[in-house]
Amino acid sequence: MPCTGTGCMDMTFNYQFEIAALLFMIILLLHFLVHRQIPLMKTRLFLAYLMCSIAGCVVNILSSIGCANTDRMPLWLNQTFAFLFFVMETVCCFLFFWYTLQVCSKGGKWKHRMLLIGAVQSLMVAILTFATPFTDWMYYFDPEKGYVPGVYSCVIYYSVIGYAIAELIILIINRKKIRKSNQVIMILYSAFMICSSGYQEIHRELLLNSISRTVVLLLIYMSVQNPGGLVDSVSDRYNELAFRIMVRDKIEHRQSFTVVYLHLYKFNHISAVISYKNADSLLEQAGRFFAQVGGEENTYRTQTHEFAMILPADEAEVEKAVAAVRERFLQKWKAENLDLMMRVDIVAISSPRHFESISEMNALRDYMLDCATNKGTGALIIADDELKEKFSRLNRVEQAISEAIEKNSLEVYYQPIYSMKDKKLVAAEALARLYDGTLGNISPAEFIPIAEKNGTIIELGRQIFEKCCKFIAEELIPRPELGIRSVHVNLSVVQCIQPDMAEQFISIIEKYQIPPGMLNLELTERMTLDATDLMRSHMRRVGEYGVHFSLDDYGTGSSNCAYLIDYSFGMVKFDKQMMDSYFVNESAQIILKNEFKTLKGLGIDIVAEGIETKAQVDKLEEEDMNYIQGYYFAKPAPAQVFLRLIQAQNA
Repeated sequence: MPCTGTGCMDMTFNYQFEIAALLFMIILLLHFLVHRQIPLMKTRLFLAYLMCSIAGCVVNILSSIGCANTDRMPLWLNQTFAFLFFVMETVCCFLFFWYTLQVCSKGGKWKHRMLLIGAVQSLMVAILTFATPFTDWMYYFDPEKGYVPGVYSCVIYYSVIGYAIAELIILIINRKKIRKSNQVIMILYSAFMICSSGYQEIHRELLLNSISRTVVLLLIYMSVQNPGGLVDSVSDRYNELAFRIMVRDKIEHRQSFTVVYLHLYKFNHISAVISYKNADSLLEQAGRFFAQVGGEENTYRTQTHEFAMILPADEAEVEKAVAAVRERFLQKWKAENLDLMMRVDIVAISSPRHFESISEMNALRDYMLDCATNKGTGALIIADDELKEKFSRLNRVEQAISEAIEKNSLEVYYQPIYSMKDKKLVAAEALARLYDGTLGNISPAEFIPIAEKNGTIIELGRQIFEKCCKFIAEELIPRPELGIRSVHVNLSVVQCIQPDMAEQFISIIEKYQIPPGMLNLELTERMTLDATDLMRSHMRRVGEYGVHFSLDDYGTGSSNCAYLIDYSFGMVKFDKQMMDSYFVNESAQIILKNEFKTLKGLGIDIVAEGIETKAQVDKLEEEDMNYIQGYYFAKPAPAQVFLRLIQAQNA
């Protein structure tokens, strides 16, 4: 607004650009207010900057009109407009500087120091502005000349340029954290402000700052703020992107908060029955209800059948919200003329108590939802220190598995299998053992399910199989006097669903040049259920090559003779739990005797596992049991210990 030289009576200000900028900014403000925005600090700063820019634009237009009509405009009013212009220009510059810091950098001392430096610059300009009515430093009004720039009037332009340069420096320092498109927009803003301020310092009659701000405001609004990409169209809640933005912002600013996940149990089944149109209606209803409980700004649809609420880290408030949700889901929901029940699993985790990053939050959420699934429908799990400890152990076990695979350090122990007919140890079962420097020995019952879930069991199983083949080639084949005719290797269901399993195993057998008949692959009933066609194909291919198969843990599921007819098992193993029942329960004894008789009639050998006493061995000898395995003969042992044991006992 300010002019140079003779004063504004000798100059006509061109404020047409200001009027155009004002119209655009008002439209932008209306759009901003109508569309839901994420309640982030940068969003609030953007709104403040937009409103301050509008106010500054209005003041600049009014001041320009006043300067052109000093003979009709009261002096005090012209002075007020000029004063407000300098104030608004200073505030606008500082707000955008703050906004740049918010977008470009995380929280921390560096950010606070930069913000303090920017505030000091604004404070200096503010002091000059507020002192002007008494000192004429920035401007004054002459009865003849009208508005006249003061000796420090150029400071306002240098301030704008200084902020723009500082914003460029911040952008360069933090360029790796910002998307390329956003970098371009921030650079354009700084360039526009430097050019327009420099030009206005020379030609003050042409007002350009507001139109420069408007162009960049539009670009920032559509890219950095991106309101159109943050709302889910079905539920009318914030979407998963908005959720991640909000969580990341709270973590970066070290805020305490609780995330409550609301997982609609088997909602895809409901969708298939009632049509997707009705399913969308249910999601909209659920989203609206969750917003009533947690607040419009705090409710998100994070996955297809999942919502989340971000609540304060207040146990009472979280419990109140959870109670309201659970009560509502005891009632029916309506979809057109249908009344139906929905179930929801609820898990709640807090930051920073339970997680300090989005990846950690997602991993903990998955773990807790698994726990909720195991508890049954409508489960509620709120994270506590014990759960966090279990989750931390899970992560450590996963890390131990990965390290063992990378170093090929998984150890294989062997437990002997005794032949009642030959009266000696004739086979061995290979059992994986995992050791971690922090956790110590980790039970297979713990690490095998984890490896199956994350997929590492494929490489883990391959390494175990190869070590067994190497053991046979290097230790058993050269020493036939030991009398060990076969090694039993357990398979995982995940291995069995790999299309190349058979070829992979055959290639390893050929690598070590061992007789295929010395390998016995143990499968459970679950594998035959989960991988029927593939399992038949693998068994046929590997069986034709000469490898034998056993059905492990027979009778613990719904196993029956149909499995033995459908699959070529030469051996069946009864686990310790079944055998313990056989020795103490008369009914179990009758049932198992019939099972033994049936299996023998089919020509299938039987192995009794978990045998620990001489009395149990004698009892099984009466039943003409084929093979026995258990602590009575030996616990699982490392390869060399196992070999010494076999040599001693069989000798």
